[in-house]
Amino acid sequence: MAAIVVTQDLLDRTFDVFRSCGRAELECVAYWTGPRGDASVIDRLHHPDHESNEFGYSVDSDWLTTFFHDLYKESRSVRAQIHTHPGAAFHSVTDDEHSLVPAPGFISIVIPDFAHGRVGFESAAMYRMSDSGTWVECDVADIEVR
Repeated sequence: MAAIVVTQDLLDRTFDVFRSCGRAELECVAYWTGPRGDASVIDRLHHPDHESNEFGYSVDSDWLTTFFHDLYKESRSVRAQIHTHPGAAFHSVTDDEHSLVPAPGFISIVIPDFAHGRVGFESAAMYRMSDSGTWVECDVADIEVR
């Protein structure tokens, strides 16, 4: 599997969003995107309009429609969804069933403790959708921060 590469700035901004949105008590979600022609590039953070509680979130459908329309117009694609959990990082049944892009190769990253630990992937969990449509846990060491 190819490494996922993100900048430290993008990672810092992602954690800032999680911490301000979730306030250490609510789940939060974001999406990382890149240019359609280069799957190795992740260069933008998108924080959707969503409702959440301590055990899940629901993204606004109007926001999603606009988001996918804008991605198409800008020749971009979603590389990963990244979201928080209240405790340990794992892929819940809800996460399994409500992926933004339920397609082989799509990445889902879960950050524990509402992202109130150190910025990074220590204790995080990463999953990739297999060709058969199931989520397979991957090594977060495959995420390279530059």
